[in-house]
Amino acid sequence: MTDLTILYGTQTGNAERLALRIARLALCRGFECVSCLPADDLPIAEWPHTGGPVVLICSNANQGDAPNTFRRSWASLLQPTAAGSMEGLQYAVFGLGDSLYLKFNHMAKMVHNRLRQLGGTPIVMRGLGDESDATGVEEALQPWLAELWKALEKPGKCGAAAHTPAYPQEDLPFFPLFSIAPASACDEATAGALSSSANAAIAPLPYFADSVFSCEVVANRRLTSAACEQVVHHLELRAGPDTTDAAAYDVGDALGIYCPNREELVEGLLRGLQRDGAEMVVVTPDASHGLVRQPARPFFGRPLSLRSLLRHYFDLDAVVSQEFLWMLAHEVTGEDEGAVDVRERLYELADPSNVNDYLQYAHREKRNLCEVLHDFKDLHPSLELVLSFAMPMLPRYFSIASAPAMDGAGRFDLCVGLLDWHTPLKRHRTGLCSSYLVGASPGTRLKCFVWQGSLALPATPTPLLCIATGTGVAPIRSVLRQVAGLSTQGWDDVPVVLVFGCRREAEDYLYREEWATLKEMGALPTLRVIPAFSRDTDKKVYVQHKLGQHARLTSSFLQPEGAGVPPGVVYVCGNAKQMPKDVQHTLEQIVEATVAEVQDEAGAAAHIRALGRVGRYQIDSWSA
Repeated sequence: MTDLTILYGTQTGNAERLALRIARLALCRGFECVSCLPADDLPIAEWPHTGGPVVLICSNANQGDAPNTFRRSWASLLQPTAAGSMEGLQYAVFGLGDSLYLKFNHMAKMVHNRLRQLGGTPIVMRGLGDESDATGVEEALQPWLAELWKALEKPGKCGAAAHTPAYPQEDLPFFPLFSIAPASACDEATAGALSSSANAAIAPLPYFADSVFSCEVVANRRLTSAACEQVVHHLELRAGPDTTDAAAYDVGDALGIYCPNREELVEGLLRGLQRDGAEMVVVTPDASHGLVRQPARPFFGRPLSLRSLLRHYFDLDAVVSQEFLWMLAHEVTGEDEGAVDVRERLYELADPSNVNDYLQYAHREKRNLCEVLHDFKDLHPSLELVLSFAMPMLPRYFSIASAPAMDGAGRFDLCVGLLDWHTPLKRHRTGLCSSYLVGASPGTRLKCFVWQGSLALPATPTPLLCIATGTGVAPIRSVLRQVAGLSTQGWDDVPVVLVFGCRREAEDYLYREEWATLKEMGALPTLRVIPAFSRDTDKKVYVQHKLGQHARLTSSFLQPEGAGVPPGVVYVCGNAKQMPKDVQHTLEQIVEATVAEVQDEAGAAAHIRALGRVGRYQIDSWSA
């Protein structure tokens, strides 16, 4: 039994990081025993019986779906047998989202409402964090936390009970999550596993343990021209012969890939911490500070070299968090002017109410923990503390661009755009996994798993309108190749239109030759491709402009059933920043002008929402 249980649903690690931060705050506020776990690690039947309130931190996956560590829990909550199962539960929900997405914080809203339907009692109103706010999620988080602590009515060990700290995080409990011991100091059974574990396969995260398989890079070629500033590669992967059903996938799915850290980051951190990378250690959870249950880690209890631990299990290239900077502030000793200045600077950067300084120093410059430790090289935190406040290494997701019907089982094609840019201070940065994949030679082996995506192909031949920009063409390629592979089953007789947007026809018109080949060989005889090039003329032309220019054609895919034309399906794939909203606005204008049953703007928006509910309007978008 615990005083407070914090459960989280995370896709990229942000919800986990916030959950652990709230756990530390709770310990400061007087809670003596706190649990912080992935939601799926605690059966929902136990939620009302933990011994105290339950706080849920939830992000979104795909277009408002349950994230990785909340999928089983959400499915259980939706079961008819769950009626009344949350009676006695006191709960609070905070969502992590981005209003760039059409289904902003959808899961948090649904979870809050569903728990109340099942008999639970909210102790505060739900909170909805927005990454697009001026100060990010902190803008909604800070007032929500204030209400939460007021509702929980704990006297507190620090802060209000004694004094108001100079900085909001100054008095937070300061402890590591892990104990790291030399492997030689462990028990005989653990020590006996050294020889077999030192070079063992890298363990995946616990919630993917049953579905991970190996893939080998078979081919890797550049798709964009040498003149194009955007580097995009096509990769073909093959699953190993020992692969089980875990490698089965469908149209619209994504491939999760585990990527190691760059060698220079690992070796640089080892030098900075003055540790030997060959040293064998065993990491275990540290519950001595009141965090009695924490997320399981794939490295717990496994003898590993420090080099392997750092290379595979912690994201050394991730942007350093405010919590990491706060930890460093506690490492400053002395009261001389220099020490005071450094301590105050770190507290300023770590202050959630002063997030602009943090954004300027860390986020906009993409500073990782290795660079921060170099900036403050007179500080020497322990390895336990560094890893406790580091981001865990999480998989990266890439839409699968191949199709089972045409390419067979065990083949995975990817369309990978290299993340490569300069920060405001002209520091060169590249994406960890995208650079790894773009540079991968044939024969490179990867640890992968299949992630169920948000797109689905109709069960029967149906007219398709596919709208994609840039590497958003990857899931569309999967759709089109699946249709081509099923051409003898009636798909060769329905209209298929691709509206594709890129910068220049000669530089980044991805898969142009393939569309022509599929049509000429008779696999996609009805395919029509309408390109939109935004940089080839003085006037920028985007996909929404092409949809408007071909309004009658576009309208044919948007008509209600029974309107005299076969009901179509519309796919929208690409960057979430602006394109999906612009496309939807154009589609609504076309609907208002051409659908007889629609009378005004509100009716057009409702019509598009109705298409979405029945699977006729599907979106796969992401933020870079």
